[in-house]
Amino acid sequence: MTALLSAAGYISLSQRANAADHSAVGVTGVQHAGLNTSISAFYVDGMYFGKVPRQGGGGSVFCCIGLPKIWRPGLTVDIRWSETDWTNEVVAETDVGNVQSLRSVVYKAIVPVEKYDAIGPVYVHFFDHGRVRFISSLYWPEGPEHPILMVDSTAGKSAIAGTVVPDYFTPAELTEAAAKENIRKKNEVDWR
Repeated sequence: MTALLSAAGYISLSQRANAADHSAVGVTGVQHAGLNTSISAFYVDGMYFGKVPRQGGGGSVFCCIGLPKIWRPGLTVDIRWSETDWTNEVVAETDVGNVQSLRSVVYKAIVPVEKYDAIGPVYVHFFDHGRVRFISSLYWPEGPEHPILMVDSTAGKSAIAGTVVPDYFTPAELTEAAAKENIRKKNEVDWR
């Protein structure tokens, strides 16, 4: 499912504008929701970008998303993610793969791409209560130049609240992604 949706997501990104107007940049999730919360998985425009650990801070850098070289008003992305609450974790159970003591919620939101002057890596910032922000910055989240400081307790106030959904994607969205993937495969050139 992940690869299928990733391919469909890339197609939708490239269709937004001329590919020459875009740059491929890495994506990192950053969570501000606390020590007992993890981002179990997150998707941007259908592309899977991993997870963010519960200790707070950032996750790994994943490649890539097409971002316009010049920011313009009205840019948005579709972000879907799941938050897992570890507050009531039963360690003996989770150590053997049983996650019954954990509570997960899946969210979906259309999020504005915040204004950037120079294109850089993308940071998806997750806040408590299912809120999210999407920025491009030349600076790592730990640095004082980053637009959203890790120590800023007010940074989540301007975040977009997600809507709780039963799963990341609906059956209709999965069917559409499969159809796009089939078209892409038919149009592939065999280089052997």
